[in-house]
Amino acid sequence: MRSQFIEATQGQTSWSQFQVQQLDPVDWAHQSEVSQSHLLASQGHDPNILFVMDLETCEGVIYSPNGDARSFLRKHQVWVSPLFGPFLNWLSDQMRLSRAAGTPFDVCALPSLINLDMDQATSGRNEGPMDFLLKKCLTSADKETRDLARTLWVGLHGDQPVPGVPPTLEQFKAWSGTHLENL
Repeated sequence: MRSQFIEATQGQTSWSQFQVQQLDPVDWAHQSEVSQSHLLASQGHDPNILFVMDLETCEGVIYSPNGDARSFLRKHQVWVSPLFGPFLNWLSDQMRLSRAAGTPFDVCALPSLINLDMDQATSGRNEGPMDFLLKKCLTSADKETRDLARTLWVGLHGDQPVPGVPPTLEQFKAWSGTHLENL
């Protein structure tokens, strides 16, 4: 497998680190011990397949840059840094440029540092499966489940509001600075 580490910045405000891997002919030829056929046959020997890892969150995707990165991330709900989507779009652009030039795409030829345009960057994180599960638990009818989920949320995100989940009275008091004696 061919591999490249790439750092992406957005001006002076954001910085993320990624690892991009590309299958080589040895990977495509690997035989399954079970089926006695090519292990990656289900991938259709697509040379555009990349393994893209967000080194901040330690999560990644198998990505074929033929579509829209935002739709792809919404579908898979992987937990990634805010620059991951723009980075996938940048990778798609690099593959298109390579095809237009008539040269094979080589992940090792990519630069190790890139600056993503301001209009490419997104704000906030993509909601991952853990956030979805925590939000469900935070609205559970079971108080113990809600308390455990809130403890986990605070450990991951600090004591910030959970989108779509009503705050507790204690959180409301802390955030608003209100000292209501009889509530």
